[in-house]
Amino acid sequence: MKKFWLAGLLLMSAAAIAQQQKYDLSRDRHSIEKMQFDGHEAWRLSDGQSEAIIVPDYGRVMRFGRVGGINWLWNGPKQNYNPGEWKNYGGDKTWPAPQNQWPAMSGKSWPPPPMWDGAKHKAGVKGGKLWMISPLQKPLGARVVREFWFDINGDFVVSQAADKIEGDAVYFSLWSVIQIVPPEAIFLPLNPSSPYKNNFLWINPPKVEVDAKLLSPGLLRVLPSAGDDKNNFKIGTDAPVSAAIAVRDGWAFRARSDKPAGDYPDGALEAGFPVELWNMGPTDVHYNELELLSPLRLYKVGSRWQHAIRWSVHQLPTKDINSPVMQVAIEKLLE
Repeated sequence: MKKFWLAGLLLMSAAAIAQQQKYDLSRDRHSIEKMQFDGHEAWRLSDGQSEAIIVPDYGRVMRFGRVGGINWLWNGPKQNYNPGEWKNYGGDKTWPAPQNQWPAMSGKSWPPPPMWDGAKHKAGVKGGKLWMISPLQKPLGARVVREFWFDINGDFVVSQAADKIEGDAVYFSLWSVIQIVPPEAIFLPLNPSSPYKNNFLWINPPKVEVDAKLLSPGLLRVLPSAGDDKNNFKIGTDAPVSAAIAVRDGWAFRARSDKPAGDYPDGALEAGFPVELWNMGPTDVHYNELELLSPLRLYKVGSRWQHAIRWSVHQLPTKDINSPVMQVAIEKLLE
């Protein structure tokens, strides 16, 4: 009996040690820690494979990539901003859409509502997630609330929501704006049954020729264009899949979200755009924006709507953006 008791105790001890080791490994892989970023307090999140850095003073995500790898996010040049000027720090942020409603939301058609983008946000950690809350934007009467974490599949989740705190009911969308370093190519999903010519719309047409190639009725490849503001352009797509992919040196950065039912901003009725692409053309500030939008929702005092975006980095089977192998790989990532 004593022998069996001792064997059981040893088994229990081994199981406890294994569980403790498992916990320690999990803790080491998934970490949230404070750090400094460009002289500001920041938070670094990692799952051991990828990492993200969030700066509450900016209200933005400023770095995302593989640990030790490139930063996919564009960071703006250091400068002193004048009062009322858009603080274009770079990185990722959330705006309300559509843009033509900004005068009613913040009193100006430009810059973006400053409490959501540019003002210092509150931040903290709860339940293994970093949360960040903007000040209240008036007269919109809403604040943006975001949570960040790495999920079990390795996706970095940016869960964005708007809380309607005060004021009249308003109808708007959550607009995820991810500023990225211009890649070799950007791939956008298309709706083969779209009412738009070539299955997408030039929201802001360029004044110079842009390489935007239909690879299939469901896939568009765009090569970023630099030079001056004649190279500025914006594309909208009423894609059945809410996602965009940027490709650099045989790697793909994918941003994707669910596509809930509803009307989306900026396009025709029942053919609005869950996916948009902006190209900032001047060479000295050349960047792209991968933009994913939620459906338009009615916000009354006390209401909250959420829309989560998922980021991930994937190695591709080829570096050749013109290869059929590349197209197949991209289509698989967009499934």
